[in-house]
Amino acid sequence: MVFSKVEESFFRYAVRNFNLDEFTKTIKKVKSILKPLQRENFKNVDFNKYSKEIKKSFKLLAKIKGIQKTGASKILHLLFPKIFVEKINHAQRNQKFNRKSERVC
Repeated sequence: MVFSKVEESFFRYAVRNFNLDEFTKTIKKVKSILKPLQRENFKNVDFNKYSKEIKKSFKLLAKIKGIQKTGASKILHLLFPKIFVEKINHAQRNQKFNRKSERVC
């Protein structure tokens, strides 16, 4: 997963107490809840129709210490990339741009 430096530092701290079994069960539950979205994509999905399921899945992931809100949105993107768009902040965008320009030179 791609984490910012702050998230990475926090995750290193949280990983000492990270409950992998809880995380695995939560991922399975989220996949089950959002299973109908597997047939959808961002262009045609009716977000109003699935809003309760999306909110429930997000909250399940976000309450896990070491995942929180930012991690929850990234996990949803990894599980359902056609539905959940990963937010890239300005710093990440510049960092990616700089890496690409370094390769060209």
